[in-house]
Amino acid sequence: MHKVPLYVSGKDNNKYTNIYDNFKNVERFFFSQPDHEGYFGLFGKPFFRIFTDRTIEEKYYFPIIISISGISEVIDQHIVIPKKVYKDILRKKCKILVVCPYEGWAWTYWQDLADKVKRKYKKLGNNDFVFLNGNLSKSSKFKSVYFNFFERNCLYEDLSGFNYTGTDKIIQQQTKKYKFIYLNRRPHYFRIAAVSLLLNDRDKGLMSLGLNGNMHDGYYEYQESKFKKLLPTIYKTYEHINLRKFLPLVVHDGINAEKDNPVIDRSISKFYDSYLHIVAETYQDYSDQRAFFSEKIFKPIMFMQPFVVIGETFALQNLKNLGYKTFDKFIDESYDSIVNDEERMYACIKSAKDFFDKSSDELNNILVEMLPILTHNICHLQYRAQLYDITIKTELLELLNE
Repeated sequence: MHKVPLYVSGKDNNKYTNIYDNFKNVERFFFSQPDHEGYFGLFGKPFFRIFTDRTIEEKYYFPIIISISGISEVIDQHIVIPKKVYKDILRKKCKILVVCPYEGWAWTYWQDLADKVKRKYKKLGNNDFVFLNGNLSKSSKFKSVYFNFFERNCLYEDLSGFNYTGTDKIIQQQTKKYKFIYLNRRPHYFRIAAVSLLLNDRDKGLMSLGLNGNMHDGYYEYQESKFKKLLPTIYKTYEHINLRKFLPLVVHDGINAEKDNPVIDRSISKFYDSYLHIVAETYQDYSDQRAFFSEKIFKPIMFMQPFVVIGETFALQNLKNLGYKTFDKFIDESYDSIVNDEERMYACIKSAKDFFDKSSDELNNILVEMLPILTHNICHLQYRAQLYDITIKTELLELLNE
């Protein structure tokens, strides 16, 4: 099978990041990578297994790298599609590949970005774009290939070892120290809301939440105002308990919730020592334009824990669509289909509490019964991670040549 041909800028210091040559204050618009292949979520050999520099004769992609959402504000000013490439696009010899495997922004964002490019290059249409990103939902207007960097990157974790250790701990049925684990860094308003509803149970589990989370000045106050407006009933609980005086909530595992962003968390004993993983996903408000999973959902899968997802509507259904299994026999998962954000939050927390309030003996027995599901999920994670490269290559070539 052929590799996917990419346009090369011809500049040694800027081989694939074509549009950034003339950016000022470029750090405002994308994260720098030591190797340009990193913009594609593929470092070293994996990149060169999938992509290759184009030749003159073949069809190819012209890549546009997006790593920070703010780039949409300036892309029409700074993007330059070379005349030869533009002609090739119009001749259907080239397509624009918009690359962002680290994020899953809504299709409304990508539509706005593409529209700005099209206004500058007026003969372009939606069919001239292909998106390679982490948004699992499909667009009605654009062709896309799903690439979740965080799922694929689990390939480099010791999944076989985690499988063995997790299985061993479940079969031993030793009482775990904590009924649940719920980890947060930045104080997004949904996370503040969930912690407000769980604060009285904090002694039963491990729960963290930063007061700033390494964000900009005023971030907490901004999220607090959104909380009051969008989740007003839960906000009353937040005010009543005066949550802010308890923050930051810290888990003493060597990770500082105010400064660290443990995408890769090497303090793994806390996962094996807790019965339930409450997942604080990146997006927790309903949108029919977006479905995204970050590294947060793959941690309980790697460490063989049942989970409740504080996230988007249909998050569990989307996991099932990817081939994973959930725990509806043991946990009330009806929250997954609730569209109203506040109602879903209440239902989600209730499901978690109903589960972790069981006795340790009962939970030990439930985990044994769950073992086939937990084993399926970690094995399926390894299966999907190993197939990512061939899947990406196949789908990109099909869209390029259709």
